[in-house]
Amino acid sequence: MAVKLDRNRRWLTVRNYADKKHGLKLNFSSSHANYFSAWKYTTKDDKAFLESECHPDLKNAPQRQEASRARIAEI
Repeated sequence: MAVKLDRNRRWLTVRNYADKKHGLKLNFSSSHANYFSAWKYTTKDDKAFLESECHPDLKNAPQRQEASRARIAEI
C-alpha cells in the first residue's frame, strides 16, 4: 500500500507494533514524489502483488514524471 503524506512522520512505533502484534514487516520511504515511483517501490520484490479492479496498467508505463502525475478519471 502506498500513502502520500503532506510531511515526514516517525513510524518506528507503528512498525514495531505491526511486527510484534501481527508479524507484518513494514517499510517506509519518503523519497517518492509521485504515484508511479511509489508503485514501483511497493511492487519491486513482489511478483504476485494485487491491484484494485480499476487500477491502471503501470507495468509498461512511460518513465516520465508527466505521465506519472496524470489524473485517472473515475468510472
